[in-house]
Amino acid sequence: MNSAQKESKIEQIFNNKRPAPQNPAYNQTKYRNCIKVSKKQESNPLLKQSRFHYMLTEDLVEDYDINERTSVLFLSLEYHIAYPLYIRQRFEDLYRQRRHRNKVLILLNDNSDEHNMVD
Repeated sequence: MNSAQKESKIEQIFNNKRPAPQNPAYNQTKYRNCIKVSKKQESNPLLKQSRFHYMLTEDLVEDYDINERTSVLFLSLEYHIAYPLYIRQRFEDLYRQRRHRNKVLILLNDNSDEHNMVD
């Protein structure tokens, strides 16, 4: 096989693009910096305003799996006021299963008590 035939075979390989699979997760996983997001976070306002690419999964302990070293939990301040022990339990579960990861808490201040606000 001469060099012209080798080049044409290489061109054929690169020019014959395969069609994308019909899996809806394919379009989300093709990005290099894709974040795994827990299915429980679908209605989270953070996702609606985000510019990052994410993939919803059901098997996560954390709310956001940034990479192999970072786990993120999300907490609304109103939810914390209603259920103060919730975040402690989430961190304990996360520590048991992802002991050697960095753990980050994102807190949304959605408390609408106007008497607590300072002018």
